[in-house]
Amino acid sequence: MSKCCLTIVTSADGRESKVVREGEMLLADDRVEIRYKEESAEFCFSFENGTVSVDRRGDYSLRLRLKKGETLAGTLGIGDSVGEVFTKTIRLQYAINGNSVLFVLRYELLTQGGEPQKMKIRIFAKGV
Repeated sequence: MSKCCLTIVTSADGRESKVVREGEMLLADDRVEIRYKEESAEFCFSFENGTVSVDRRGDYSLRLRLKKGETLAGTLGIGDSVGEVFTKTIRLQYAINGNSVLFVLRYELLTQGGEPQKMKIRIFAKGV
């Protein structure tokens, strides 16, 4: 893992936020892994075999799996309570160029009994 600078832009039902952080990145021929921390959480974003995994640990936990054209199960946990969520991946694009990587994801987050939430994530990481 080497140090990197991350720019993460997320949109949930049209509400956008942007985060710039330092993190760690591994770029290999068949795998990408990005790790970073926020005040109350640790994040791991990985890509392998056409599947993106998003893992968050902290004040709440989140585990998502995304693969273009598929609906995959994940989990959302607060305290001792853990529930199942699903991601319906609409767009999954990426580009690796030297020591940088760009991911663009668009998906619907589906919770039990809830309305689908339209999500977008754009992650750009560059080695420093």
